Amino acid sequence: MISVHIPEGVTTIGEAAFHFCENLEYVNIPKSMMHIGRNAFDKCNRLQTITIPSDTISIGEAAFCNKGLQSIEVDENNPYYSSEDGILFNKDKTTLLAYPSQRKRPFYLVPSSVTEIADCDRMADIGQIFIPASVTKIGDDAFLGGIVMSIQTTLRIQARMGTCLIKIKPI
Repeated sequence: MISVHIPEGVTTIGEAAFHFCENLEYVNIPKSMMHIGRNAFDKCNRLQTITIPSDTISIGEAAFCNKGLQSIEVDENNPYYSSEDGILFNKDKTTLLAYPSQRKRPFYLVPSSVTEIADCDRMADIGQIFIPASVTKIGDDAFLGGIVMSIQTTLRIQARMGTCLIKIKPI
């Protein structure tokens, strides 16, 4: 399956609905889509861009966890989510929800509005990530699978021990 057109009227993409659809390159998510389940597009490694429609009110953990994703866009009329430079945030940009794995860059400056970095999983290969003092919580798998040379912050951060920083690949 290379392309999926979800018809208007469908309101939910279930948990792991497209899990391991490795050849999926394009998915059309209709305006009617309200819920995108956990791991919905997990391991869809050829999928490069996702657009979240205006009516989406919930996105499950690791919904876009794949190695090919370059950008997550959000309809500007969505009252719950936003994107900046292809990176997924909640609407008021206090939580960084997903950083596409193919959004490689030498550094990333987390916006100062962010207070939490969620369990993003497979964050891109970023040379350095600068975490502002506003961030007080980092999710378990925030940097799992990414290559990060340096993490810099000015504040003590509450991070669950799990895999938050333990599984960062060394360079």
